[in-house]
Amino acid sequence: MDDTVDDINVDGFELKPGPSDTSVLHLQAEHRSSTTWNMGGGDVLRSRVRNPSSSRFPSLHSRMVPLLRDVGFDGVARLTSIHIDWSLVTALVERWRPETHTFHLPVGECSITLQDVSVILGLRVDGCAITGSTEFIGGWGTLVESIFGKAPAKQDLDGGRLKLNWLTNLLPVLSADANEDELIRYTQSYMLQLIGGILFTDHQGSQVHCMFLPLIQNLDRARTLSWGSGVLAWCAPKSYADSSSHVVSIDRLSLDVLLPDHFLSNICQEGSAIWLYKGPIICFYIVEPHEPDRCVRQFNMVQDIPPPPTIYSSDLHKMTLKGKTDIDWRDKHKDHILSWNNRLQFVNIIGNEGPQNILHNFWNGDAVQQ
Repeated sequence: MDDTVDDINVDGFELKPGPSDTSVLHLQAEHRSSTTWNMGGGDVLRSRVRNPSSSRFPSLHSRMVPLLRDVGFDGVARLTSIHIDWSLVTALVERWRPETHTFHLPVGECSITLQDVSVILGLRVDGCAITGSTEFIGGWGTLVESIFGKAPAKQDLDGGRLKLNWLTNLLPVLSADANEDELIRYTQSYMLQLIGGILFTDHQGSQVHCMFLPLIQNLDRARTLSWGSGVLAWCAPKSYADSSSHVVSIDRLSLDVLLPDHFLSNICQEGSAIWLYKGPIICFYIVEPHEPDRCVRQFNMVQDIPPPPTIYSSDLHKMTLKGKTDIDWRDKHKDHILSWNNRLQFVNIIGNEGPQNILHNFWNGDAVQQ
């Protein structure tokens, strides 16, 4: 038998991207990893965020901190810098599978969970869904003016999206003798910049959709919302078509040699009542499944073979805001919002702790290993 190795054959066995059992990962042909396998990848993925410590952000005045803390935004507001390893992000995106909404690694699946956004960002996860309408009677400019005291010019408000620079220029610094109304206005401006610049950023990170404005119009209401679940739904990774560089190759190798004990133990219990919630998470038009039962080792549990992943309609998965300027998403996604409202009834009860289930290891090698 020929012992040489080429792109598709090793000792008579065909090498190809994706699992040998395609019952779970059935979208391999259109997955990014196939492009990486066949063409060697492409560019490193990049996005844009606005750094709270940069000059584009208004100053974080000490009087604003208690208000931000009450809403649950103080953790994000105190980020002094954001250093993103885009090569690692690219390598992780290659491991993301839309079929299961998890990253697939040699040791099994892992994902970004409600626990992660709660612990890392300090965002509230147990609260009302982030939803509402993309239409405001009277126009979004009217609402902007009622909150911030001035209506944006036409070039600063386009299709419901407000330029963040307009906010920065309007409310640059909170004066030492500001009254309570001014303090709230500046805090709302800061929150909106965190929303559009970091938490719910678009591809440019320079605009924020005004659909978020009603959620922060009243800070008493804002503190009741599950900002963490909204961020998690909004940021659910997508499998892009182009990839990589030599640095990404190093990060790919780092993921390939992961061992089970490389996962960190939990140190925080804030909001833990719903960390194992299994069901939809919502952010206006976006509905994504949250399925921690596929990666329970992140919660120091034994990982059994998970059940088949929840399948949402392809139309729902491809939903965008384009052309949808007059939809009330509270009505459109009312069934999913009802599930979220009853989230405590959908918390997985997993009482086992210990090492990896050996049956899962065999299943992982055939069904979900790329």
